Amino acid sequence: MYRTSEMKKFTQCGKKSGTHGFERAADLWIARIFVKGDVWPMLDLNSVGTRRAFDTAMREEVKSLMWALKNPDAGETPEERVRLGRENASTMNYMDMDSRDICCNSTCGVWFRTVRKKIGLQEVEACPESFIRELETREAEDNEERAALFPEPFRSNIRAFAEAFGLTQDESDALAFLLIARFHEPLKELLEYFDFAAGGARLLAEVLSVALGKEMSEKLFSADGTLMSTGLLHLCKASEEELDDRFELLGDDDQCGSVMNEQISPEAFYSRRIVRAPKANLTLDDYSHIPAVKNLLIPYLAKVLQTRKTGVNILIYGPPGTGKTELTRTAAEAIGAKLYEIGPLRNAEKENGERSRITRWNIAEKLYRSSEKTLLVIDESEDIINEGAVFTIFGGPKRSNKAELNKLVEIAPVPTFWLTNTLGGMDPALIRRFDIVLEVPIPPENVRRRIAESEVGNLVSADMIDRLALSGKLSPAVISRTASVIADLNLEDEKARDEACETLLSASLDAQSLGRLPGRSEALPRFYDTAFVNTTADLKGICEGLKRCGAGRLCLYGPPGTGKTAYVRWLARELGVPLIAKRASDLLSMFVGGTEALICEAFEEAKRAGALLLIDEADSFLRDRELSQRSWEVTQVNELLTQMESFPGIFCATTNLFENIDRAALRRFDLKAKFDFLRPEQRLGLLERHLAALGLGTDGVKSLVTRLSALDCITPGDFAAIERGSAFSPIQSAEEFLRRLEDDSALKNEGRKKPRIGF
Repeated sequence: MYRTSEMKKFTQCGKKSGTHGFERAADLWIARIFVKGDVWPMLDLNSVGTRRAFDTAMREEVKSLMWALKNPDAGETPEERVRLGRENASTMNYMDMDSRDICCNSTCGVWFRTVRKKIGLQEVEACPESFIRELETREAEDNEERAALFPEPFRSNIRAFAEAFGLTQDESDALAFLLIARFHEPLKELLEYFDFAAGGARLLAEVLSVALGKEMSEKLFSADGTLMSTGLLHLCKASEEELDDRFELLGDDDQCGSVMNEQISPEAFYSRRIVRAPKANLTLDDYSHIPAVKNLLIPYLAKVLQTRKTGVNILIYGPPGTGKTELTRTAAEAIGAKLYEIGPLRNAEKENGERSRITRWNIAEKLYRSSEKTLLVIDESEDIINEGAVFTIFGGPKRSNKAELNKLVEIAPVPTFWLTNTLGGMDPALIRRFDIVLEVPIPPENVRRRIAESEVGNLVSADMIDRLALSGKLSPAVISRTASVIADLNLEDEKARDEACETLLSASLDAQSLGRLPGRSEALPRFYDTAFVNTTADLKGICEGLKRCGAGRLCLYGPPGTGKTAYVRWLARELGVPLIAKRASDLLSMFVGGTEALICEAFEEAKRAGALLLIDEADSFLRDRELSQRSWEVTQVNELLTQMESFPGIFCATTNLFENIDRAALRRFDLKAKFDFLRPEQRLGLLERHLAALGLGTDGVKSLVTRLSALDCITPGDFAAIERGSAFSPIQSAEEFLRRLEDDSALKNEGRKKPRIGF
């Protein structure tokens, strides 16, 4: 790039900038850097600012000067005769030059103090400083200095970013300089000469001071400065050749071009990365199993938005698909707030991972700090909040600057939700900085039923709804996606839709190692009635008593199929409370101490949800400690007893092996009720109901009473099993139904008469 003899502009001889409207500013900056800075780029017809060794650059410049001195008639003016270039350059080495005094009165274009010192120039007829002053004078003569240097819409965009992020004039000028340098090739190549990786903020401040013609403090580019702390500027530590790889601008390099060429607001600029949340699909009633949502979260958020309290952060955790994201949307709508979601990283951003997410969040914090009733949410925040020590061993992300994150969390002006599937690896020092820590577990049965009815109620049968409600591993998100698939399949037959639903959901649970969809046998029987339960306890009276006091510990024991679990399900329904049912497979762990932790979590889950807690097959955990052979068998019993005593709600335990229960455990139950085989009149009544359901007449039942009375080990479960079997092996008469009952009874009697092996 050379100055013309008219001294009014620079003529570009290198690459085209590809950016229209910025030449005036770029030319001025390049001139200042060349003249006032200790810069030694090599100038030629092909490029500007290519990185070459000092000796090579010096040699080429002196060759050009010597050629001009030996050809005084080559141009009409001194400037043209001494133009810097390589045309017809001689191979003369500057160390061999003897006629340095010839250069004393030479007039050159853009020159360097270093060159003058090396070759002995004492004075320059048209010194570059005067040229710079002329440009500055012309610049000041414009009515609007910024308009002359920065064309629209770039000028308005820079002003909008400055207002949004609270930038000073110096910070705004620095941002504009770096943006133009990214797209103006000559200026870009010149800046690539500098080693900013080594010089850091100090060197960047020096270069901008020279280019902009005013003192630029190094503090502008410090970590605490607005440019760096907001993420508008990031200095890469690695030494890179390309300028694009040395600086990251605006937190989104790919979008920078839009700031140069089109009118765009900061909100629109970041709209692909900071997204306005869609309307919530759930209501607060769908989170009734988490009382803290209504009692704490909603009123607290409403208050902090009103008072504009800073440093407000809410940590929400729980298994995938439990509705954490929906909860944030529902909460925002409940208090009339706008919610913005920090979008996920693209593949190209994965390398920077944590820093990219923090940068994006920090930008959102600054962007919406003055907005009325605004909330932010960072989904899948594990890459930011987890320590990562374990994950790094296996190639996962590692958080490197805990202090920085802790500080940002404490001063954040916009309340933020942080969502994560697990707290494993999270620094306790960070956890204590959250105002509210809230777990979102798998919803209890009554909520799951409501969600299932809402999502697939018009697609599948009532039996399938029951099975969905029973699954303690099925998340709302999985149900919703399954409903969408079934609807798209457009199946006309309800049975086919049921089969599709079961296939899809069981496959999803299987893939997550969560078992399969519960069978129909786990649902409350269609004909459930406490009148068909043989027990001395007043079952309906117990229900009324629990409604009054809201707490109690019940042990239900007796043979399999007598209705123990079904009664607990009925009890929860009558009380209008969620049911959390745990079996041995849900609570037993392969790790020492794991079972105790799962038992504790089950009680905590029920406490949070205000649910009735059922532990089926409780003899697995309450086995007589005198029979224990290992220490962990004792600690499991101890843990369950401790949790029972401190649990403020309703706890039910069922067992088929009452005789194996620890004696100390029995006294901790407020009620122990035995469920026995059906009495004769109960068998008759239940038979009539099932025959009616199957469309069979009850006319011949009286003739079967004698045979039915002889079946002394029949349970309600036997009737339910025979009815299920009729789906694939139809029953034609009451006689056939009774015959199947007799077969079941005979099998039980045979088992009871069979001698035991052992001593």
